[in-house]
Amino acid sequence: MSSSTKARTAAKEAALLIASRSSSTIDNNKYVWNFSFGANINPWKLQTKRKIQPVEVTPGQVLHHRLLFNHRGGFGTIEHTQSAPNNNNSNGLIPTLSPKIPQPNSVHGILLKLHMSDFGKLAAMEHQYIPREITVSSYDGRTISALAFITPPQYQIARTVLPSTRYIGLITRGAREMKLDESYCDWLEQIPSVEDKARGDEYYTIVSSSSSSGGLL
Repeated sequence: MSSSTKARTAAKEAALLIASRSSSTIDNNKYVWNFSFGANINPWKLQTKRKIQPVEVTPGQVLHHRLLFNHRGGFGTIEHTQSAPNNNNSNGLIPTLSPKIPQPNSVHGILLKLHMSDFGKLAAMEHQYIPREITVSSYDGRTISALAFITPPQYQIARTVLPSTRYIGLITRGAREMKLDESYCDWLEQIPSVEDKARGDEYYTIVSSSSSSGGLL
């Protein structure tokens, strides 16, 4: 078994255990709520490409959180606004995600009601993330406990970067297709991006390695 396969298997087993002990499961652990905020909000990516078929799909938002791109490779995660860096003003080191529109004080995305088996399958695909239970306010007025895939310290890069054009494109197209909040879609669409091949060392420098060599960038 390759190291990649082992990592995916371990991530799947850990995620299923977390789900079974969380408040996000339904019907005696038959289903689990997942909150997606990145490329998985795009139906093509989730259902066509990844073959994940949700039982129920509904938009929602997580208050007092921000979308950041500080996962290894420049991928997305969410953090509470008290701990997230201010991306409305660039200091020369942290690129601004909001050149035209201030970043919203909440993260909008899609609540996915998944069969536990599909959640395990998705967790294996998202093996560099860990599931964390969060409270989501759905657009239809419900308050739902859901698991979101969040970046753990070992995959958090030393500074916030701009997303790749391909990645942010998946998110923005998914947000429009799923009819997320109009102002949130507008914010997503004005985020600058870089081409995949233009991603430099800063996209792969992990916080822990940066800290051990003298602090964060």
